[in-house]
Amino acid sequence: MMLHTKSPRHSLLKLLALLPIVAVTLVVNAETVTDYVYNEPQTPVKKGNRAGTINLGAGKTIVVEKADDTKAEATLPADMEKFTISGTVYDGSASQKTPIIGAIVKIAGSKKGTVTDMDGKFRLEVAASDRIEVIYMGFEPFTIGVSKTFSERNDYKIMLRKEGTDPSKPYDVVEQMPQYPGGTGKLFEFLSKNVKYPAEAESNNVQGRVIVTFVVEKDGEISNVKVVKSIHPALDAEALRVINSMPKWTPGMQNGEAVRVKYTVPVTFRLQGKDSNIGDAKSELGRGANVLAEMVVVGFGKQDDAASSKQPLFVVDGVAMDYEKVRGINPDNISGMEILKDKAAIEKYGEKAKNGVVVIHTKNKK
Repeated sequence: MMLHTKSPRHSLLKLLALLPIVAVTLVVNAETVTDYVYNEPQTPVKKGNRAGTINLGAGKTIVVEKADDTKAEATLPADMEKFTISGTVYDGSASQKTPIIGAIVKIAGSKKGTVTDMDGKFRLEVAASDRIEVIYMGFEPFTIGVSKTFSERNDYKIMLRKEGTDPSKPYDVVEQMPQYPGGTGKLFEFLSKNVKYPAEAESNNVQGRVIVTFVVEKDGEISNVKVVKSIHPALDAEALRVINSMPKWTPGMQNGEAVRVKYTVPVTFRLQGKDSNIGDAKSELGRGANVLAEMVVVGFGKQDDAASSKQPLFVVDGVAMDYEKVRGINPDNISGMEILKDKAAIEKYGEKAKNGVVVIHTKNKK
C-alpha cells in the first residue's frame, strides 16, 4: 500500500474552509451565553451589564439594554399584602391590667402563630385579609380583624375574659377607659359646682367617707349607682345625687367595641375645724384604673347658690392653676382631691375662693 503525505498547502486550504463555520458558531454562542438579552423577536428584558446595539447585517439589529440592579417585585392584591402586627394580651377579668404569659396568638384558620412572652407581648406577620385568634387555657378565645393602617401606628391590646364570665358583667379595666366629657378638668368643675355638704349631717357633726360604685354603659349613660360603704343617710344621699346627675361619658372601648365599665369613687365629707380619723382612701380601696381620685367635701356654713354657678378656684399641689392647665392633668396621676365651699374656702384661700376651691393632689408632689 502506498502512503500519501498531505502537503502543507492542502492542510491550509482545509483550515480556511472551516473558518466561516467557526465564525458562525462564535456568533451564535455569543448571543446565547453572554448576559445580553436581545429583543428580537420579543420585547427586551433588562439583564446584563452593558448597553448598545449590534448590527448583524441584512437589516437585523440586536438591542442590548443595561440591567436594572433592583429586582422588580410582583404587586400583590391589597388583601394579600404582608405586614407585622404587635401587641399585648391581658387578663381582662383582673382588677388591674395583668399580662398573660404563653397565650397563643395565631392566624385564624391556620397553624401560623406565636406565643406571648414574659410581658404578654407578641409579634406576628399577617395579611390584611387575616383575622387573628387568641387562645389561653381557662379563658374564652378571642378573634379580631387586623388593619395595616392601625398596625403601623398602634399596638393591639387584647383583653381575655375567663370562661363562664357573664358577658353582660361590666369590666373593671379596659383598653380605653371611659372619660367624662371635656376631660378631668370638666369633671372637677362639675363636682365643685354640684356637691353640697348636707345641712343635717353638718349640724350633727357627721363626717366620713362614702364609697359609691357606678357603671358607665355602652352608650355613656351612668347606671347602677349604689353605696357600698355607708356613713349617714344624708351623706349617702348626697353622694348618690351627685353621681346620678353626671352627664353622659364617652364610653369605654375594648377591642374596638364599646363596653360597660364599672367605677368606684370615694366621697369624703369632712367638717372644717373638726378632728378627723377618716383614714386614707388608698389604704381602704387600693389604686386601680377604675378607682377615681378621692373627692373630699369640706363643709362650713350655708351654701351660696349664686356663687356655685361660677367657676371655682383650682389649686394643684398648693399652687393656683388656670382651668386650661387643669384639663391637661392625667387622671392616673391624681392621688386625691378636696372641694372647699363658702366660708371654709374663703378662710383658707381668701376672697378669690368665694366660688369654691378644688384642691388637687398629684403623685408628683414632693
